Amino acid sequence: MAKHDLLKLPDDFEGNMRALLATPPAPPGTAGSRKVIPKPPKVARKRRKPKPPKKAGTYAYESAPVKKAKKRK
Repeated sequence: MAKHDLLKLPDDFEGNMRALLATPPAPPGTAGSRKVIPKPPKVARKRRKPKPPKKAGTYAYESAPVKKAKKRK
């Protein structure tokens, strides 16, 4: 048997592609898999309602009369 006869192997492209497509891809995280393990989604923080503004006139200095400065000599 000659060497050139051994190198001539039957090439069934369609059969090889059907066999490759029939096998499911490797799951993510296993050796040989090119997929990355998906990260868990971030948990959204609950937003608080803004505090209502304080009512005007609740402090003593707000209701005190305004004094004008005296003239300087």
